Amino acid sequence: MRRVLKIVSLGALAILALLALRGEASASQGPSCVPTTGLIPQFCVNVPVGTSARRETTVPLSTVVSARADLRVEPGVPAPEVVRLAGTVDRAITRVERSFDRQLATKPRILVFATPASFSRATQELFGYTHETAENVAASYAGVFDPATLTIAVSWQSAAGAGLADLMTHELTHLATREILGDAVVPAWFEEGLAARMDD
Repeated sequence: MRRVLKIVSLGALAILALLALRGEASASQGPSCVPTTGLIPQFCVNVPVGTSARRETTVPLSTVVSARADLRVEPGVPAPEVVRLAGTVDRAITRVERSFDRQLATKPRILVFATPASFSRATQELFGYTHETAENVAASYAGVFDPATLTIAVSWQSAAGAGLADLMTHELTHLATREILGDAVVPAWFEEGLAARMDD
């Protein structure tokens, strides 16, 4: 029954998004919002540039063996947690692919930072966030997906108390959505709503 409700909810969200796209297509080809800073920053869903736009961070990261992802973790995350993280990421990728009935085109790039401070610094370097936005993101979110670079960044200290599997599924849903939609611009509420339903 729960699965049927999830499918119905996803279908309703898809219909709403199509209606929104149809109404916005003639008005503007640009993004429908402008990112802002503040206590809770607003994020836009824009066309991903792809892996060519990727930058590196000065936060030291070690590559972790994962069957399905480009997974890198900052030293400071306990070794048993790193092993658990690798398995969780692989299972979350499989879950998202089954839900969308298609494989991800790109090997997900997932970077895990040990503390909110290193997470904040990395989002500035990797995604071009301002200092204020990066600090707000680190205080408010356990993980973020950057559509311009197709990169997921996770604050392990914040994610450890939350459901790690649900967090990974949520962020990977953003990646899958970007791959499926290509250059289509959808309202941020639709993409967030879809990702939120997937991590139930």
